[in-house]
Amino acid sequence: MESIINKIKEDAEREGQRIESDMTDTVGRKIREAEQEAAGIILEAEKRSRSRARELKERMLTAMGLENRNQLLSEKQQLIQEAFKHALKSLETLPDNRYREIIKKLLLAIREVGEVIVSPKDTKRFNNEFLAEVNRELAGRRKGSGKLQFSQEQREMRGGFILRRGKQEINASFESILQERQEELETELERILFK
Repeated sequence: MESIINKIKEDAEREGQRIESDMTDTVGRKIREAEQEAAGIILEAEKRSRSRARELKERMLTAMGLENRNQLLSEKQQLIQEAFKHALKSLETLPDNRYREIIKKLLLAIREVGEVIVSPKDTKRFNNEFLAEVNRELAGRRKGSGKLQFSQEQREMRGGFILRRGKQEINASFESILQERQEELETELERILFK
């Protein structure tokens, strides 16, 4: 009888290890997919911005004529800022279902729980069903208790969210994400636009 019990325990331990390994692989794959999709959206916005920037560059070069070097540098900076504004506008005007997918992937990638603060205009895009779905997926990815919930507080932002956990906040607003990448992207845009 004891040998049967031991055999059952061994089988259960092996099965538990197999399930844990499968879940780890699945979670890793999903995070990579979310990162790839977010990168694709950013690349798409960058392509649109580059096209617009090329148009603006042509107009700028025609209009500049004999203006001095400082004026040229000022125009370049303005053009780069316009490209960033265009990328931000592209993100904030995504269709609701696409917008929710991106927010969901960002929440799952952060893997934290707490209060989700959104802008007043974004409250129409989300509902408790959305957050329940994210919480279900999040529960399978992290250990510990807790869940995401919408905060009563709202903040002005042009898309994205702020995740608050106690006194700590993670700023995942689109402005913040683009600002973090701005230096890297400015160098790339300058290289493309002003060879």
